[in-house]
Amino acid sequence: MDTRIARALYRKKSAVQRAGEGERTPGGTPLVIPFPKCYTLSMPRFTFIHAADLHLGAPFRGLDGAASAAFPSSGPSSSPLSSPSSSPSSRKKGNFLAEASFIALDRLEKACLDQGAAFLILSGDIYDDKDGVLRARFALRDMFLRLKDADVRVFIAHGNHDPLRPGPLPVAWPDNVTVFGPEVSRECVMQDGVPLALVQGISHTAARETENLALRFTRYAPGKEDGNALSGSLPEGLPADIFQIAVLHCAVGGAADGHAPYAPCALSDLTGAGFDYWALGHVHQGGIVCDAPYVVYPGSIQGLHINETGAHGCAVVRVDGRSCAVEQLPLAPVVWEKMVFTVTEGTATPVATIDALEEALLEALQTRAGERNGAEAVFCRVILEGATELDAELRRPGSLETLLERLRKELAAHDGPARVWLKDIRLATSPDRDFAALAGRDDLVGEVVRLASAMRDDPARAEEVADRALSALRGNAKLKKILALGGEAHGIGGMDGAVDTALSAPDLADEAKALLCSLLEGDE
Repeated sequence: MDTRIARALYRKKSAVQRAGEGERTPGGTPLVIPFPKCYTLSMPRFTFIHAADLHLGAPFRGLDGAASAAFPSSGPSSSPLSSPSSSPSSRKKGNFLAEASFIALDRLEKACLDQGAAFLILSGDIYDDKDGVLRARFALRDMFLRLKDADVRVFIAHGNHDPLRPGPLPVAWPDNVTVFGPEVSRECVMQDGVPLALVQGISHTAARETENLALRFTRYAPGKEDGNALSGSLPEGLPADIFQIAVLHCAVGGAADGHAPYAPCALSDLTGAGFDYWALGHVHQGGIVCDAPYVVYPGSIQGLHINETGAHGCAVVRVDGRSCAVEQLPLAPVVWEKMVFTVTEGTATPVATIDALEEALLEALQTRAGERNGAEAVFCRVILEGATELDAELRRPGSLETLLERLRKELAAHDGPARVWLKDIRLATSPDRDFAALAGRDDLVGEVVRLASAMRDDPARAEEVADRALSALRGNAKLKKILALGGEAHGIGGMDGAVDTALSAPDLADEAKALLCSLLEGDE
């Protein structure tokens, strides 16, 4: 609807009429559908952008120096998304990997302008720590100023990585920016005199917030005293069915597994609060937790390590009355992927020699470059699996390193829409043997196969054996420090101490079985 018509209708009604229920758009609409033809006349349609977990200036984790050397400049000049003209000052010419989060920030700004967003929501962890690098603060300030020129408001709720800091900010935000404080407050978004939405939010004040902050939120309702005493100025006579948004950095039970349980809450705490949209942050893999009402993690704008695979970006939300449609918009210039390659003969990709394996992997990786989700680089881990006669050769010292080096060299010479960087190769193959027959042998080989098979069938027993075997390593002070800091920084885990669980205890038993059988059978 034309905003001028909506404004006229809004002003024509009396305060009592505006406070009434009015006409409503049917609720419960499914995800990403066309706008319904019927809508509440007093409420215009609008769009907003929801982003979180920017972690500006945070380095990639689990990469060696060879990766930085392979990407010396800040992206291919041919990419139309590398340097949007609307945001010239947020990125300097430099190493592509160091610039990745700032390139994603440029694209976030461009999305706000291209989508005609009325406002931008940032749901926490804008920086990697509470102070934030000064360059990141200036980049944000400059972006906020350009959004102000386009009449785009910004709402910020701080999270566990960037909790509210005492005292004045080192770089002041322009007046189109609202930073939510330690208590829930709300703001009304107006456009040409017409109320579009009410936005409520709260920020973390500590790095390890344990309170269920979701319980502090209450939907605004005209004439209802309970919950209407929150700070924030509201225009007189708001309609009861105005679209209302809650902004929170939190861990929703069941949806934030593997993430630190900061500001923990249950999904029912959110769905029962009466809001139309929960703009969450904390989980780096974006997704819709619930669509009635919408509870959304937009994901981080740039994946930082191999456990943050796939497209990363923001959520574009189109609102009509109290209904909305949500879609993900990719922003990340670097996409992380895990590619499982089965080498078993008789499958779709059979390989009988190492050179044939190299050729097949090169083709698969070049194909992956075309599935880049708008990114300029794909960082890939290859996982080799399957029963193969090549198992023993692949396990020889130096074999995987040689294969990795050769593939990197071939990929660097490939001219495609995106560069593929092969991060590493993980081995999950097994010897091409009849393990059922080996299990029947009355010797050490048979005992090894029977024990490994028993642990595969009994994960609890496998975990017990693995704990005993690895207890000495886990008691190592240096290793404990690596895991506490986030193992992926050292190639073995993820952010917030989330260890890479690619190999479970039963998987380790299978690995041990394959290695021991090769040794005992004389393959070495």
